[in-house]
Amino acid sequence: MKYLTNLALFLFLVNSTALAQLSVSVNGNNSMQVFTINDENVDLSRSSYLNASSVLTSDINTLTGLSTLLKSDAVEIFAAVNEPLFTSQISTAGGDESLKIYAALNGSFIIRENIANFLFYDSKGEIKQTISNSSQSTEGESISEFAADPAMKTKVLYNPKIVRDGVEGSRARIIESNYTTNDFYNSSDRAIRNVKVSGEGQFIGVISYGSGDDQLSLFDRFGNELNTISFDQAVMDFEISSNGRFVTLRSNGRVGVYDILSGERVGSTSFRSRLQFATFVPEDHTIVAITAESSGNTLSDIEFHAINTELRSIERKEYNGRLGFHDEVPVTLLRNNANEYVLNGFNNTVELRINF
Repeated sequence: MKYLTNLALFLFLVNSTALAQLSVSVNGNNSMQVFTINDENVDLSRSSYLNASSVLTSDINTLTGLSTLLKSDAVEIFAAVNEPLFTSQISTAGGDESLKIYAALNGSFIIRENIANFLFYDSKGEIKQTISNSSQSTEGESISEFAADPAMKTKVLYNPKIVRDGVEGSRARIIESNYTTNDFYNSSDRAIRNVKVSGEGQFIGVISYGSGDDQLSLFDRFGNELNTISFDQAVMDFEISSNGRFVTLRSNGRVGVYDILSGERVGSTSFRSRLQFATFVPEDHTIVAITAESSGNTLSDIEFHAINTELRSIERKEYNGRLGFHDEVPVTLLRNNANEYVLNGFNNTVELRINF
């Protein structure tokens, strides 16, 4: 009887080990510089259409996946590298190295024409409003930045660094529908590393640093503060879960998942290799993470990780190939079924299947 009991236990452990696995498949044959954005292949080398001497600046818009060209007399907006979706005749002096363009899906666009001045255009190329984001600090400030969701329902201007009395502070402002601004974040002693608006525009996250820990301050789309979460490492990015209840914070070597309203930590883990991406799937109680070495826009020595926060179980899978990435193309995870995911944002699509 004892022999049979031990044999049954042995078979259970063998079968459990066999069932617990993480499988990875990479689909597509794009080169390292070609990415699929909004179902269009976009060549981020841009060599096929950046051949005009009149081009002042160009961009692959992180928010919408649109390619943009800002010329001395026109703005062209592309869905991919072929005929433009929108062409607007404009006049801009240009020449400022801080010049940048942000395009919306409806053909409207925003131009940062200098360190702190933003021009808001409609799809016909007519200026609707000009907003100065200058803090008026006599000791200086960094270049103002813009953040929004893909549909640009929630728009934010922010000053990453404002120097006053020799100390670096910062500020963030919501742009209302009538182009007035509403300050919702001000700090006299913390600089902003990044501001990010969630995909549907419901949440605004401000990553700040100063003396002590990094912080993620979360707000609703109207600027009401929901919570501030401290992290003992430099926060590089964060992800809001699909149900809006959890936030995943990522440093270069650690991930932490927190309940947005209570601030309670749901799970966390550290990695020996450099952490490139992490998000939490609440339906499966699973953190999906990617570690890899990066050189230029190429990832190598890649390892995929799945951490089940309920079972306290970790599965890992090495990938011997390489993946192309780009700072202007966000990595996103789509849940197809329970423990089945698709990762977009690399040069080729990655599919993950997990058995815990």
